[in-house]
Amino acid sequence: MWAPLRQRAFRWLWIGVLISWTGTWMQMVGRSGCWLTRQCGRIGLVRSGGDHAAGDAALALPGGVLADSFDRRWLLFTIQVYFFVVSVLLAVLTAAGQMPAASADRVHVLCSGSARPFNVPTWGATVPELVPRTQLRAASRLDLVSVSTCLRAVGPALARW
Repeated sequence: MWAPLRQRAFRWLWIGVLISWTGTWMQMVGRSGCWLTRQCGRIGLVRSGGDHAAGDAALALPGGVLADSFDRRWLLFTIQVYFFVVSVLLAVLTAAGQMPAASADRVHVLCSGSARPFNVPTWGATVPELVPRTQLRAASRLDLVSVSTCLRAVGPALARW
């Protein structure tokens, strides 16, 4: 199961994805109102992912086309930088009192929802390039483990802490 982590490129990208998913789910808890209002009742609603469904559906095809048309490493890097810049900008504006929590939530949904459909197919198409064919199943399982771990435990726990 751990064999794909012996591949240097997969290991580093997998660690990066693990960190990215953790940050994403920390943001989801923050968006639910926990950080700003300490009212954590919306976590289940936000975690349901409903706010991303329209963007995922509308941009899935262009996301796949971009993943097949450009260098995937640079596309992944660019998308992650975009997520980071948007998150930092929203955090700074909110902390400075220049953006109300409700507006930050909407802006974050719009910005991350418009980039996520480009990120997911690019990562999915990159995995087979990073590991031998015999390790592809294990690499896919590791990817699912990282998403599930961050989704259900690590991201929300760190955000609440």
